[in-house]
Amino acid sequence: MSALIWLGILFGVLTKIFQGDFTSGTDARSVEVIPFFFLFIFPVVPYLICFLVLRKVTNPVLVLPAVVFLIGMDVLTYIEAFITPTSSTAGLGLIMAPFVSLILLLPIGFFLGWLLTRFGPLKTESTKMGETQI
Repeated sequence: MSALIWLGILFGVLTKIFQGDFTSGTDARSVEVIPFFFLFIFPVVPYLICFLVLRKVTNPVLVLPAVVFLIGMDVLTYIEAFITPTSSTAGLGLIMAPFVSLILLLPIGFFLGWLLTRFGPLKTESTKMGETQI
């Protein structure tokens, strides 16, 4: 289970590298700092948080819903911006998606993971005895 979550985090970071690769065909020294931050560095932050939490918890199921939500948001954002854009401002989703992921999806994913490990079918022996996972 943990390896699957690691692959999900790696997949998410690689999609951000693919989406943020706006330097192709240009000189790497001409990259502006602010677009680089908003198109690559900031979108990776939710995955970095998942990585750090996954290293700290004993049950990787706690991180699973958050990673699934993040990848789902990235896939939907990519489809909306590049494959089937419905308006000329569809690309703004690339900038807004990390904010939504960080502020909304990440906490909800961690909360659902906590519910699964605490009360759901995936609870461990430590949660059956009332101990916390973190």
